[in-house]
Amino acid sequence: MRNYLTPFLILLAIAVIGHEAWPALKPHMIGLQDHLNQFALYSREHPLLSYSVYGAILCGVLLAGLPLATIVMLLAGVTYQFWEAAALITLCRLAAAAIAFFLARNLLSMNSDAQTERPLMLRKLEEHPNLSLFLARLAPLPDSFVNYTVAASPICQRDYVLVSLAGMIPFTLGCAWFGHHLGNVTALMNLMG
Repeated sequence: MRNYLTPFLILLAIAVIGHEAWPALKPHMIGLQDHLNQFALYSREHPLLSYSVYGAILCGVLLAGLPLATIVMLLAGVTYQFWEAAALITLCRLAAAAIAFFLARNLLSMNSDAQTERPLMLRKLEEHPNLSLFLARLAPLPDSFVNYTVAASPICQRDYVLVSLAGMIPFTLGCAWFGHHLGNVTALMNLMG
């Protein structure tokens, strides 16, 4: 029988630390709210420029593998209308996925023709590349991990983009919906206490 006490204690410690740290973070969140409100106003006045800035930031975060991607995607829901945010997030995720796949496959020489012994995950990926990619996109794995790992499989770039799109839709819609219904940082602060 597996010991569930350790993960429970870790989650409890994180909750206690978060609860104690929140009063110190709250003033910074108010400043963040002002910046987000200014960006939302600016994005309504200059939509193409704001799409470009947001898209560059999200693509950069996704390509670099920074753990901020979900937060940046939620901010799209806060800043833009639901379908606008969903389309923008989808385009950015697909662009970052295609670029990462291309870089890993062509420039970093991660091709599947190597005769070395592959880890089990890559062997399964080679047996069923489309299904494996779809399931990896549905799983809570970082996009950058999936992008660079799948480049070592025999999947072609067209299938990679199409299957990625299908697998990205649920999470993308969830981020856009949650961010849109969150409304603004004030709602988040009220939710957190």
